Parts: sequence; C-alpha cells; structure tokens
Amino acid sequence: MPALAAVHRALTPLDGARRSLLKRVAGRWLADREARVTAIALFSIATALAGAVLLPLWVLALGPILLGVPHLAADVRYLVLRPGLHRRRALWLACGLPLLAVTVTGDIAPGFLAVAGAFTFSEGHRVRRALGIVASFAAFAAALVWRTETSLAFAWGHNVVAVALWWAWRPRRSLLPLALLAAVTLAVLFGAFDALPHFGAPGAFDFETQASRFAPNLEATLTARLLVCFAFAQSVHYAVWLRLVPDDDRERPAPRTFRASFDALLHDFGSPALAVCLLLLAGLAVWSAFDLWSASLGYFRLALFHGHLELAATAVFVTSVRSSACSSLSSRVPRASS
Repeated sequence: MPALAAVHRALTPLDGARRSLLKRVAGRWLADREARVTAIALFSIATALAGAVLLPLWVLALGPILLGVPHLAADVRYLVLRPGLHRRRALWLACGLPLLAVTVTGDIAPGFLAVAGAFTFSEGHRVRRALGIVASFAAFAAALVWRTETSLAFAWGHNVVAVALWWAWRPRRSLLPLALLAAVTLAVLFGAFDALPHFGAPGAFDFETQASRFAPNLEATLTARLLVCFAFAQSVHYAVWLRLVPDDDRERPAPRTFRASFDALLHDFGSPALAVCLLLLAGLAVWSAFDLWSASLGYFRLALFHGHLELAATAVFVTSVRSSACSSLSSRVPRASS
C-alpha cells in the first residue's frame, strides 16, 4: 500500500539520527536486554508519575487518544498473533465471539465467558483449567449481579494484569521496576504529592466527571489521590505494551532500527490489518479535535474487550506451564507453526 510504503521511507532518516545519537550517549549496556529494559521501565515509571501528578486530567483525556489504538494493536500482536493462538480455531472462536459481544453491547460480562473458553480449549494442566473455568463463571455471575462494581474493579485490575504479564515474559535479574512501581503507588495513595498543582483539562474532563468514572462516592482528598493513581497506572499500562513487552519479546537482544521494527509489525499484522489500525488512530485523532469527550468514550467502547483478552491469554499461558518457575512466559507458550 502506498501509505505504508511512505511510512517505511520516512523512517530511514530517523534511523540515521538515532544511530548517531546512540553512538554518542549509549554504552555497552544498550546490547544488554535486561539492563536496557530495566532502564526503560524506570524511565517510564518516572515519566508516568510526572504526568499523573501534574496533569492527571490531561493524561486521562489525551492518553487514550494518542496511545490507545497502538496499545490495543500491541495486545493483539503479542498475546494472539506472535504466539499463533489465532490459528487454533476452537480457541479463537470460544474467545472471539464473547469478546465481540463485549464491544457490541458495551457490557463486560460476556468477556468472562471468553476467559472460560480460553481455559476450556487451552492445553495443559487439567486442575488449573477446571479451577479457571469455575472462577471465570463466578466472575461472569458477579458482573451480571453487580455490574457497576465489577466494571470499576475491572478497570483498575486490568492494569495490574498487564504488569504481571510483562514481568512473567522472561526471567528478571532486577526487582527495581516492581519496587519503584509499588513505592510510587503507595506514595500517591498516602498523599506524598498532594501539595503539587493539578492542571485542569477541557470540557467533561473535569474533576467531578472523572471522579464519577473511576472513584465514585468517596471523600474528596481520597478521590483526588485515586484519580492520580489511575492516571499513573494507565500510563504504565501503555508503556508495558508499547515499550517493555516488545523489547522483551524479540529474539534478538539488541534493539531494532525503526525500519526493522516497522517491517516486523507489517509481517505480524499484514498490510490490510495494519492499515485498519492506522485509520482507526487517525479517525480517533480527528474525532477528538471536534469532540474530545465523545472520542474518549468511543475509544473506551472499542477497547472494552482488551482487558478480557489479556485475561484469556493469561489463562492459556498459565495452563501451558510445564517447566520450572524460573523459565520465561514466552518460552512456555507453544507457538503454532506457520
């Protein structure tokens, strides 16, 4: 496609500039995946914190518009396409139809049927599969009875699932990212950043509206802290799928050029699917220029399935574990043949 070819050509000068910069500022640590990913994780947590404590409402407003579609694409790429789960017909039908129902109806309850389907048609440990099916149907029942409470818990909890998936992707030497993540979260919740100014955002992205979405019916000070915490967790969530998982998933430990990354993306998705992703991203940006609030709601309606997708993929990964606890998640998941 001409547009995709133009993107590829545009990346050539960026690769040249990047190469010059890395020669000047990077050392041997750049080829060390563990050191590099740890550094990126620490930097991502620090920048997520800065954005969340100074501009929490702007982060909630613009984060999904700018990073939402790319992170959904990364979800599908690393949890479905790269492991080859889409080639297992019974599995993707059992998961795909309930996930489609989530997007169509705007109700999270069918998504737990997708998780039950993943446990049912995964391969491996029978006891784990049986327990997972029971837990999935219990979550489905809870979502039917306590819709608001379950949706709120799910909105918060899926950020934790993303971090857990990344941490399990391959063995780690450093606990610094998890320690910093926990320390920052506790610091926010206990008011360490209360004195810093919070800059407002336009339209419906005011404090009261966002409080009703993510921390309803709570005391004002606690609500403000929880909004900052959610903005921080959401930013870390995006960093996990757009920076950390891609770096950890590559067979080659050294970083790729921009052109090589684009070629790999094109290989995994194919031109039509990648073009659809780019059109969605562009359409959301244009929509937000006219009505940011409606565009945000539209994105969240589109993205409602992805938390259940992460849980369904986790179900497949967990039931496929046969090796020791110190082996990586990606090596434990059987990849379908081409």
